[in-house]
Amino acid sequence: MNPDTERRFINAAIERGLVSQKTVDHLRQQTGVASDSTSIITILCAANVLDYETALSLLREMKSLEQQPTLPQTDKTPPPPITALHPGAEIGPYRIEEELGHGGMGIVYRATDLRLGRLIALKTIRTMADAETAERLVREARAAASLQHPGIVRVFEVETYDGVLVVALELIEGVSLSDHILVHGPMSATKAAELVLELANAVHAAHRGGIIHRDLKPANVLLDNDGRAILADFGLARMLESTTRFTQASQALGTPEYMA
Repeated sequence: MNPDTERRFINAAIERGLVSQKTVDHLRQQTGVASDSTSIITILCAANVLDYETALSLLREMKSLEQQPTLPQTDKTPPPPITALHPGAEIGPYRIEEELGHGGMGIVYRATDLRLGRLIALKTIRTMADAETAERLVREARAAASLQHPGIVRVFEVETYDGVLVVALELIEGVSLSDHILVHGPMSATKAAELVLELANAVHAAHRGGIIHRDLKPANVLLDNDGRAILADFGLARMLESTTRFTQASQALGTPEYMA
């Protein structure tokens, strides 16, 4: 974590009453590390001053505020609202347990498959989403479902229930690589190399299956509780043998910061 981000994090945590400057200074002195050598979040969480989820939530909020556009608003119609499902709600054979995250495409929940009694990750698409977005989500599910590799999230089902398109996915207990880096800072060279090797094997398996991911980035890499890297989110995947043109040759899809 760079010094500026750390300073803003501490200020935000103090303003919300989550921690005091005295506690921060005491822990730094007690651990004997400089602020620019070890993430203050790591120190606070290790000392049980902050819990991991609270720290991560604050960091995400800070990051979200930084990324808000400063350009003038256009006349473009805003995307439709996401219809949220509350814990206990049932959709098809699935019972919602809690929300895990949301993005431009929809919401991901921890859910129970009532038929098999197992926990899964359930992705729902936006209400009134355009046909292209809906088709892209279906492509994601079909692409991932055709792949069988321990480094790729498994897809169990893609179906429409009560007018809502859902994808049932393997539930990975852990965090995304982007959140891990946000909290703990850069990995060691050895750990990073091991991670790249795991992901390279997963990508190779996808390529052998005729699929290109097209949106490889830390947010789409999950780290399970054993630190194993698992590739997720094939929303922009392209099947090599497909005869259907979903994008034009000059159209760029993906996340610019991570595009080759």
